[in-house]
Amino acid sequence: MKPALRKCGLGSPVVGIRSTAVPDSLLLIGENLHWSTPVRAELTLDVLTELEQRAWRAIMLESSIARSFYETVLDDQIVVLLADQPPIQEREAALAALCGEKWEACRLDGLNAKRLSPMVGFASYGIVAIRCGAPYSARACSIYVRRDDGWKLRFHQRARR
Repeated sequence: MKPALRKCGLGSPVVGIRSTAVPDSLLLIGENLHWSTPVRAELTLDVLTELEQRAWRAIMLESSIARSFYETVLDDQIVVLLADQPPIQEREAALAALCGEKWEACRLDGLNAKRLSPMVGFASYGIVAIRCGAPYSARACSIYVRRDDGWKLRFHQRARR
């Protein structure tokens, strides 16, 4: 698969990995970030939005790449709430849930981040995607905590809209 490069309305680049059967309108927003590039250690709101963009880029590639990304970024204590599954509070189950499905295309809308404290921040956004060949739309929120080894995903929720 080749990266598709488009411009979004805000002037920042839009990068998407997609199959040939996916419409051009469903692309992953990013800034030419590769999922494996180290994340800056300091707390900036850009770091949190960057992590979310990398997560979606990773799950669009293949499950082993997604798993490698999430193994690095998931906190030991994780809570994942997905609309079609019971609450997940075990790391291995979270890895399976977040990395198991095939996402063919994705667009993140309104991605923003806020500080809750110097060591905690959250990102929220809308998702319009194609998952396992079917349209998907949801709101998402992720909470990150700063650990000695970097920013870790402590909580993630997706609610279909």
